[in-house]
Amino acid sequence: MLRGFANSLQDLQGNFHILEQQVPVQRQIAYFKFSDRLKREYSSHLPFEDERVDEIYDALCDEEEDEMEKAGKAEKRRLLTLLAISRSIKAFRLLKTYIEQPDPEIADWAAMALMESQLALESELSDEKQIYIATAMGGKGQKLRFCIVLYAKATLSFLPFQRQTIEDEIAFHFSHSNCEIERLEIKDQYVRLLCLIPVKADVQAIFDKILNGCNEFGDFLRHGFTISNVHEITEEEILNEIEKQQNESTKASD
Repeated sequence: MLRGFANSLQDLQGNFHILEQQVPVQRQIAYFKFSDRLKREYSSHLPFEDERVDEIYDALCDEEEDEMEKAGKAEKRRLLTLLAISRSIKAFRLLKTYIEQPDPEIADWAAMALMESQLALESELSDEKQIYIATAMGGKGQKLRFCIVLYAKATLSFLPFQRQTIEDEIAFHFSHSNCEIERLEIKDQYVRLLCLIPVKADVQAIFDKILNGCNEFGDFLRHGFTISNVHEITEEEILNEIEKQQNESTKASD
């Protein structure tokens, strides 16, 4: 499945865009549906003049003391989306300013608006196809964020040299694959890794090399791993998987 995913991306030609913030995919879908609706509604007014962009941004940032004068969350989402679809360089710059200190309740919507504004402008300024990749865990630049779990073969805790081997093998293969470690946790019987991996990288091949490299020094890791770009895999999910693996091993030996 992972190789199929990698191969499908290999065939795509264009400039990839990945949202850096972690935004649920359903929220991303809701944003683009709303954006499409506003594009149809304002089609005859686009692109917006700078004066109109300023009016929208001023309304977005209006913080009058009278609560009745403040833009509500729904209205702020609408204003952010208007800036995103405005096809205005000034709107893009204002969105970048806004996202530095956004209203926390609509920060994810602001991130989506900035992404759409960038996509629209780059589409106009470049002949290259712009491709948006949506994952709930986001990414950075041309890299997707994944949570990956490796499992010990035995029920005993990792030995010190095994922990060092895991760290060394991950660091070595990541450096050769342009991957980044954001967080590495080596627990008693599992390894949990939060990392950034290039869009077109073969994730399966990278981790096959890591597992094979580790197991040259004692065959202490299970072949196979758990991977998610939907959410960080919880300790409860990991322990349930370990219990399942142990039960299957017990049945196989009976």
